[in-house]
Amino acid sequence: FSQIRECASIIESWVRHYAALGFFKILLYLDDPQDVSRRVLEESGWVEAGFVELIDVDDTLRSSWQSMPSWGRVGSYCNMEVQSRQILNNEHAMLRARKLGADWLLHVDCDELLCLRGSAPAFFADLTARGCTMYTLNNVEGVP
Repeated sequence: FSQIRECASIIESWVRHYAALGFFKILLYLDDPQDVSRRVLEESGWVEAGFVELIDVDDTLRSSWQSMPSWGRVGSYCNMEVQSRQILNNEHAMLRARKLGADWLLHVDCDELLCLRGSAPAFFADLTARGCTMYTLNNVEGVP
């Protein structure tokens, strides 16, 4: 899952990267529902194919945040701080991923690429086989 804003110039190649790794779905939270990234993804066919699911950060989603576990801690900041919205959207994405039958949920920004030696399904299956239920990846900045 990712929460995006103003990344239309890179979003399609970002989606292609995760499709090539073998992910089965990407949940994209549009921090601005009018963001041109929506049009780029809809025109590219990723949404129609079902690989990308667009979730508007709109009044409907915002009202659902109040039932999220972190609402009491970050809810009062969600109109000002992107990190607060990310926390609440992450909790929403965990619920959505569970409904989709996903065993793992990866949270990455649209300027972050996961680099694996093999496929994502194999990587996460290996973690599961080893009894891992949470895995933290180190973020390495490749461009200054």
